[in-house]
Amino acid sequence: MESSAVKLQSTIRVHTTRLFFHIQLFFKQSGEDDTEFKDALAKQQNTKAETLRSLYKTLVEERPLSFEDCVIWARLKFEDMFSNQIKQLLHSFPEDQVTSTGQKFWSGSKRCPKPVAFNIQATCSDAQMRNHFDFVVAAANLR
Repeated sequence: MESSAVKLQSTIRVHTTRLFFHIQLFFKQSGEDDTEFKDALAKQQNTKAETLRSLYKTLVEERPLSFEDCVIWARLKFEDMFSNQIKQLLHSFPEDQVTSTGQKFWSGSKRCPKPVAFNIQATCSDAQMRNHFDFVVAAANLR
C-alpha cells in the first residue's frame, strides 16, 4: 500500500503538471514567452506553492466562460474589497478602539473606513464618473 505522503506527492505532481500545461498554453495563445515567468517563479522561496495554486484557480478552476462570468466576478470583487473586508477590519478594530497608550486607534493618518453599499448610480462629483459601475466594467474587462 502507498503511504498517504506518497499519494499526496503524486497528486501534487499531477496538478503541477496540469498547471504548467495551462500556463504554457496561455503564453502560446498570447504570443509571449514563458521564460520570464519561470525565472520569477524559480526565485520565489516560500510562495511558489501559493503562486501556483492561485494561477491554477484563475486559469483553470474559475476561468470565465463568458463576459457575464467576468461581470459577476467583478461585482463580487467590489463587494469583497469595499464592504466585506472593511466590515471585517471594523470588527477587529472598532471605530472607538483605543491603543495601549490610551490614544484612539483611528486617528491621525489612520482614518476609520466605512463599508460601501453597491450603488450603480453612485457618482464622483468632481470627475463625473459612475464609480461603482465603472469599477465593475473595468474589473470585468481586466478579468
